[in-house]
Amino acid sequence: WVNAVGGSFENTFRNGGSQVSWYVGGQKPSEKSPIVKRLLSKARGEAEQKKTKIILFVRPRATEPYVVCGPCAYVAHNARKKGFEFTWKLQEFASLKNCADFNQLMDVAKRGGSSAAAKWA
Repeated sequence: WVNAVGGSFENTFRNGGSQVSWYVGGQKPSEKSPIVKRLLSKARGEAEQKKTKIILFVRPRATEPYVVCGPCAYVAHNARKKGFEFTWKLQEFASLKNCADFNQLMDVAKRGGSSAAAKWA
């Protein structure tokens, strides 16, 4: 779940919108945090997480509905960033970039007016 504009972390789309940063948040997340352990286990292809699916939902602002951006694949993580950053690749980007809701989301983020919003798309 990601807010395109506002929020505690500067979630950003990269590579023309095909990748997104997402932060675990919470009190000092680490590789021992349950959600981080589960996501890293999935990224490594461990059997216990084989059925786990990572699906991204993004909303233009905290008061607006989410846009389903679909399944994601692990790209990288950075435990040193505040909030424990993951980078995900949107697996259905080829279809998403032709979706009106996704493009509206990108437009809102681009003109959102904050430094965080300027980093989207």
